[in-house]
Parts: sequence; structure tokens; C-alpha cells
Amino acid sequence: MALIPGGSPAAIVVPGLGAAAAAFATVVSMIPPTGSANPTLFLVKGIGGCALVFAVGIVLCRQGRRRMLRFPS
Repeated sequence: MALIPGGSPAAIVVPGLGAAAAAFATVVSMIPPTGSANPTLFLVKGIGGCALVFAVGIVLCRQGRRRMLRFPS
């Protein structure tokens, strides 16, 4: 049961649009500006930053999961 206007279809469409917008923004941010001295370095730094954020999230998620298994409520 969805507690938002539009019911279950809206509960599927709205997060999908948000994810699509975030993916679009990420891809567009990887396009180097015109006149960039080293476009490859710009792209590597952008992808490396995204990878670092994902890696930190994975580490935190695993630590939280271990803590929940160790100390069940």
C-alpha cells in the first residue's frame, strides 16, 4: 500500500525519474569543458571520484551489516 498521491504507480515512477536524473547529471558532469588542457585527466578524476564514493558506501554498508549480525535487537 502506497501512502503517496498516485498510489503504487507513482511510487514506481517517481523514484525512477529521480534515478534517471541522477544518472544523466553524472554522465553530463563527465564531459570535459571546452579548452581543457587534459580531457583524459578530467575524465579519470571524475570516474575515480565516483568510484571512491561507491567504495566508501560499500565499506560502511558491510560494517553496518556485521554490526547488526553481531548485536541483533
